[in-house]
Amino acid sequence: MLASFLNLHEATPERFGIKDVIAATYINVTAAHEAVAISLRAIVYNLAKHPAVQKRLALEISDAVNAKRLSNPATYAETATLSYLYVTPLTLYHKLFNVCESTRSAVVTEALRLHPGTGLILERIVPKGGFTIHGTYIPEKTIIGVNCWVVNRDKTIFGDDAHEFRPERWIDSEPGMIQRMRINLFSFTKSHALLQFSAGSRSCIGKNIAMMLIKKLTVEIYRSFEVVLADPEKEWRVSGGWLTRQTNMNMVLEKRTKLVLVSSEASN
Repeated sequence: MLASFLNLHEATPERFGIKDVIAATYINVTAAHEAVAISLRAIVYNLAKHPAVQKRLALEISDAVNAKRLSNPATYAETATLSYLYVTPLTLYHKLFNVCESTRSAVVTEALRLHPGTGLILERIVPKGGFTIHGTYIPEKTIIGVNCWVVNRDKTIFGDDAHEFRPERWIDSEPGMIQRMRINLFSFTKSHALLQFSAGSRSCIGKNIAMMLIKKLTVEIYRSFEVVLADPEKEWRVSGGWLTRQTNMNMVLEKRTKLVLVSSEASN
């Protein structure tokens, strides 16, 4: 990729300068590696903190394996059949915004709601003429933005337990609440990506491949392993900034036994 950037620079230095090479390389390193790593840590940590949720996810994966709905490794399309990892509620949200019925991950979405990969506001500049938001006039050229960490934990939107990891909120909440949660968590561009990826012409260019990696890796990890904290009493440390990196979360991977891989239907 770096070679491609350098070739482009050599071919059209007036359009793609050396600073552009550095910027493009930095974006690919941080977005392709760091952002995915941050999201996976959020998923793994929260599932380790909530063993019952992890067990339910593992049993769902086991059911899919036994039913031959998951190959090894699973394809992205196959992961869409998992109803706990993924949620497919046809709600008023879809009708209002003309969104086709598509799968949404409960476990993944909930983890990323609580721990967005970006910690600063996503800045935009008010266009000429300004505009009014809820009765307040914002002059043109004003820099505005929202912080995903604030919006994603708003109790008026996500309920009194907004600070808790509870994937079921995306499944068993009443339709109106699911609609409100989606309106505030997802952007309403054609991609309908998580707001942490921003929206519009300056949204994250790697958001689709990032979510594909996150969802596929989540399935593969919990297909084979139970993941526990080395010290369950120890809390992780989060560094605030443009990227919200986590440390102090040593994990232990334990190979799943055949007992865990028994179908949840058979165990009832």
